[in-house]
Amino acid sequence: MTTATQLPAILGGSPVVSLDQDEALRWPLIDAQDEQAVLDVLRSGHLSLHPIVEELEKAYTLLTCSCEP
Repeated sequence: MTTATQLPAILGGSPVVSLDQDEALRWPLIDAQDEQAVLDVLRSGHLSLHPIVEELEKAYTLLTCSCEP
């Protein structure tokens, strides 16, 4: 049961996050698929003109509302 009177973990209450400190602070989480995507772009020889880079640029533009796509 959760109540407003429970102490935070730092004051002796139960921790909410069960990861160890090193694992909890590691960000961003990068997996094998991320690594392979980066390698694919690097090995293509077209770093700035690769279709994936263009997709990223468009998505970032929309995310930041920099301008119309």
